[in-house]
Amino acid sequence: AWTDHSDARHKTYEGTAHSIYGGTDGRVITDKLKSLNVGRYYTKGIASDKIPTAERHISPTAQDFYNAFGTGTELSGLGGEVTKGDGTKETIHASLAPKDIASVGLMAIKELIARIETLETEVAALKE
Repeated sequence: AWTDHSDARHKTYEGTAHSIYGGTDGRVITDKLKSLNVGRYYTKGIASDKIPTAERHISPTAQDFYNAFGTGTELSGLGGEVTKGDGTKETIHASLAPKDIASVGLMAIKELIARIETLETEVAALKE
C-alpha cells in the first residue's frame, strides 16, 4: 500500500483551517465545499462507443481543489509545462492527493461537530 509521511516529526504544522483560510464563524471549510464543483467524469478522448463502459470517478478537478484549498504545489494542482535539465519540455498533469481530499473532509466534519454542539447548547438553554 502506498503511504506518505504522516509522522508529526516530519511535518511543519501551519495552523488550523481558520488561521489558514480566514473566518471565525465555523463555516470556512464548509462554505468552500459548497462552492466546489464535484461531479462524475470519465477521461477525455474515449471513443463515443466506449463511453457507456468507461471507468468513471467522482471528484472535483485538481484545479478547482487547488484554487479552493491551495494543497500540493501550483504545478501539481494546476498542471503545466516544465523544462527538464536537458532542455526538453514535459507536460505535468494536474493531480489531487487523496489525503488532501480526506483531510478537507475531516476539517469539514470538525466544523459541523462544533456547530452541532453550539446548537445543542442553545436548544438546552431554551428548554430551561
